[in-house]
Amino acid sequence: MGDIVIDISGVNSVDGLVIGGIYRAEDFKRFGGGDPLSRAESPASESVVLRFVGVPPGEYAAAVYHDGNGNRRLDLNFVGIPAEGRGYSNVATAGLAAPSFDEARFRHDGETRLAIALRYPGQ
Repeated sequence: MGDIVIDISGVNSVDGLVIGGIYRAEDFKRFGGGDPLSRAESPASESVVLRFVGVPPGEYAAAVYHDGNGNRRLDLNFVGIPAEGRGYSNVATAGLAAPSFDEARFRHDGETRLAIALRYPGQ
């Protein structure tokens, strides 16, 4: 077991929270929905660090989002596209569609550090 630490950049305001989850393949859903193995949150700031403590070794995907209004969910627009900034492990930019688990997959063997840049609608 070990910690997964995610350095999050590109947060566009200090409003709300930055929330993230670590997902197994079977739990990774569109836009990071589903039931994460581990969840962490922090008040929004220019740069945020999320720490997921005591995660067993394995293959995972990470999804993070900027919950600007603090309602603790990723808001979607009227056609189902995220209306808040988000990002994923191993994905340079989050487009209109969420990546698959295979695209966002990373291996965790003890202590893992990832960097995720948020992308907002219209970017």
